[in-house]
Amino acid sequence: MYTILISKTDDEIKETSNELCSGTEQVQILDNKIPPAHREYPFFRINTAKGIYNIPYSDILFVESGQKKSFIHLTNNTICLPLPLYRIREILPESFFIQTHRSFIVNLKKISYIDKTKDPWVISFFGSKKTAFISRSFKKDVMQVITPFLNYVVD
Repeated sequence: MYTILISKTDDEIKETSNELCSGTEQVQILDNKIPPAHREYPFFRINTAKGIYNIPYSDILFVESGQKKSFIHLTNNTICLPLPLYRIREILPESFFIQTHRSFIVNLKKISYIDKTKDPWVISFFGSKKTAFISRSFKKDVMQVITPFLNYVVD
């Protein structure tokens, strides 16, 4: 008999394998750690009257609200959903997305440039001419998230 053990930590593996190996049983460890990419579900899934959307987080540049709808801006496409922005904010993982304006949620991994000379600040994205904004009330929050990842700061 084989038992396949998939665990998050080495300690959990040792503890469980000691319990299982109490005689004639053989234990085969296939994977001792769950990769971080699989801990979070990598897709934004939503069921609407028109269809079911399965959108990878990595394809989302930003989400914009307007006219009681949300527009999910992808690199080559825009999807309109009949959902308010706060509902989408609840679903999107905080490790990838941050609210930058009362009308915008931005994918941090897709930002190529933030123009701080304009008011509000303007965000540009890799591979796209689309832009989003950072309002005065969200500047501090955005800078707290971005600052630890900066390689060099010029005063």
